Amino acid sequence: MTISRPLPIPLSKENEKIVAALHELRDRWPRTIRDLDFSGESALNVFPHLFIGAFRALTETKVRPLAVAGRLLADAIFTFDESLDGDAGRGYSLIQMQAIQAEAIRLMAGLFPAGSRFWDYFHRYFGEFLDAHQQEQEFINGNLPVNELTDSLAIELILGKHGMARLALAGLSELAGEFDQITQLEESVDRYSIARQMIDDLRDWRADFSSRTPSLVLARALRGMSESNVPLSHLQDADEVGRVIYYCGHAEYVLEIAKESIAHSAELTKHIPELFWNDLIHDLRLHIESLLVDFPQIENRNRARASS
Repeated sequence: MTISRPLPIPLSKENEKIVAALHELRDRWPRTIRDLDFSGESALNVFPHLFIGAFRALTETKVRPLAVAGRLLADAIFTFDESLDGDAGRGYSLIQMQAIQAEAIRLMAGLFPAGSRFWDYFHRYFGEFLDAHQQEQEFINGNLPVNELTDSLAIELILGKHGMARLALAGLSELAGEFDQITQLEESVDRYSIARQMIDDLRDWRADFSSRTPSLVLARALRGMSESNVPLSHLQDADEVGRVIYYCGHAEYVLEIAKESIAHSAELTKHIPELFWNDLIHDLRLHIESLLVDFPQIENRNRARASS
């Protein structure tokens, strides 16, 4: 998750402290994995702090260990995702993934006792994450036809794959001793994830097609083609898929889903104006609106060029 603007000053200062803590942990690991670099500003570093305004009893200092653990776990998850895709991705090896994942769980175990509600949420989120990846692999391997990737299943996979982001909310709720807001905040994060993934899938459709990674925009396009009942791996004509995506209404369809989802996300947290999370929502909402304005003009130019 990214913020298009620089981090606000309070978050920027906290980001520096979190980066320092990450590097201190890294320096205790074996020399072969000490080349990890967590430098730079990132919303991932301060993700729990985006919601701290909803938990008045919490301070930046109290939340910092959760943020450190969350950043490590996020990097481990990204590396896991990329290993499934066969990518070098962030450049982390599986050995490094094991190191940062173990460190993240060690930190969380120090924050939350074994019997706390946090671990119930952890178990649920992680189970949904693994299940979503397993289902996605069925499509990638050609075991399921593309036309079975319905709208509802596509959303389910998005929420499962992105659902570990909610762990920050469970951690904040446990630290504050109050869980009354978690359902609403979870829903806001989920709606944001859907909007973000729709935009990413529209941008990355060609790479996803090449790697046989299913997405809603691809599935809808492929259902509109004569080969829609064959596995994704059997379809070869990427240019034809692109034409169907952009000229048969599928791009507009997922942009509208993104627009509705980000509006829903904003509605759920508008009553807490001091949330930095609202900045992420605002930035993505502006991006989606600009795409909806620009897209018809780009499409018309492409049509005119194709017919000339």
